[in-house]
Amino acid sequence: MTDTGLAAEASSSIVFSIADREDKKKSGMQEALVDLTVQVADKSGNTASLPLSSVASLLPMLEGDIVKWPFTSLLPTREPIFQNFTFRLADFKTVNPAFQPEQISRVSFIFDKTDKGSIYLRDVGIRGAAVISGS
Repeated sequence: MTDTGLAAEASSSIVFSIADREDKKKSGMQEALVDLTVQVADKSGNTASLPLSSVASLLPMLEGDIVKWPFTSLLPTREPIFQNFTFRLADFKTVNPAFQPEQISRVSFIFDKTDKGSIYLRDVGIRGAAVISGS
């Protein structure tokens, strides 16, 4: 982000798409789900954090079997599942009342909730309340 921050309002939200990248997990392992902390900071240095799991759990890769012609055996495959996440800036202000959403200067993804893992991250942005509510 620039030194001047972003044009955000208290009613804006942080949006992004994220997918689990680890393809070696055993399916059905709840404890192996990746979790992390989303942290925001304002120009004054006030920070507020929320776990990714406060919105939803990050799903593991989708597992399936494919058959390729002329081979007749099944080949296992895994594909990442991108999930869209929305974190309201007002929720961060609830966590830390000193945080000023209008002065947001940084969004960080802190890998502190699971022992190991890797992710794909894309389409990070700030969305206004009018877009989210459909107005």
